[in-house]
Amino acid sequence: MSGSPVYQRPIAPHCAAGFPGIPGAAAYPHHQRRSWWDELEPLFANVFSALGIETGQARALARQVRSVYCNPARWRLFDDALPALDELAARGWTHVILSNHVPELAEFVSRFR
Repeated sequence: MSGSPVYQRPIAPHCAAGFPGIPGAAAYPHHQRRSWWDELEPLFANVFSALGIETGQARALARQVRSVYCNPARWRLFDDALPALDELAARGWTHVILSNHVPELAEFVSRFR
């Protein structure tokens, strides 16, 4: 491959379609989360292939996306996030997360509290 490294190439156009909806936490209980990620593996493999990665390696990388993405060491809060939320809560605000994020979102949030 020539040109810029894979990590610098835009992937958004290749991800524009294909993500399954997450109709709610109850729709993807813990034992079904793998099926949500399984649905995405072909999309990820196609993205890697579109970026010039050989098909077999693209499929292998696609199988690793969940473990890499959900690794807590890869996530961090902005320094002012919790103080801002605490201040708003002290003023009577109730915080709600409305998201179409991954099924593991609740665990992500609980790790930071």
